Amino acid sequence: MLGLAALLLLLRLLLRARQQATSDPLTRLPNRSKFDQGLEQELRSALRSDQPLSLLMLDVDHFKRLNDSLGQPAGDEILRTFSQILCGRARRPRDLVARLGGDQFAILLPETTPQSAAAIATTIHVDLANLSTCTSASAAVAPFTASIGIHTVPAGSDPTAAEVVE
Repeated sequence: MLGLAALLLLLRLLLRARQQATSDPLTRLPNRSKFDQGLEQELRSALRSDQPLSLLMLDVDHFKRLNDSLGQPAGDEILRTFSQILCGRARRPRDLVARLGGDQFAILLPETTPQSAAAIATTIHVDLANLSTCTSASAAVAPFTASIGIHTVPAGSDPTAAEVVE
């Protein structure tokens, strides 16, 4: 019985270490490593299912200037708020929001057309605009904007993960 308890504790520690190794501690989003794994998996799935795969690459505009002028705690709050907005727009089970590093984020959108990906990008911009006009939120977080790039892998194509990201 004691051996089983020790084994369960070890398993729990290993799972926690694995989760920490694949997630960003500030935003609690998957990190670049987890994103790379997810992209590879979704590319294979898109090829098998003959469905498009869309990718949004995002970053906070002028983040260094915001972070320098407002301080690191405010910069961290901007990143946490941005991650919450992104998660609110990537809601399907296979959608993946990840922090790639610094102020760079990505959203993988399986089975998503270019038009649908553009609509999601537009709603993210609307969410950011609404955030800056909301008095209670703007007191907690400085207004900011983001740039969003969109790429869709058409159904039936077989690019590498590096080609998709580039």
